[in-house]
Amino acid sequence: MFESIVKEYLESTACKDWKIISILEHVKLKSNNISVDIIETLKTEINAVLQSIRDSQNVHIHENTKNKARKFLSCFDKLFSSVDVKNFIDELELANERREFLTTVLRNVASANTLQTLKVSFKAT
Repeated sequence: MFESIVKEYLESTACKDWKIISILEHVKLKSNNISVDIIETLKTEINAVLQSIRDSQNVHIHENTKNKARKFLSCFDKLFSSVDVKNFIDELELANERREFLTTVLRNVASANTLQTLKVSFKAT
């Protein structure tokens, strides 16, 4: 689902600049359907991409990149429980709540308009 976006980030960013929060923000920027519900899926996919880099036999992948992937994987859960990541997840949750609220308001307005239209049409008959 997000592996290609994660790979794109890791390939286009110097390994010394890799950060979990930057990966998450890149995925959010490139994908329209990121939500709190899929954070675990995203986490699993980031882990899989890093493992593929770490275990790669490709001579074009520099050893420093493989070492950085190893370093990330050695403390992956700790990186994902950082304050920045928690704030990112909280922001996603807040955005989701705002969307749900707006949807509810729009449905209520539509229902009120429908009721008003029905009321007017009943009076006309």
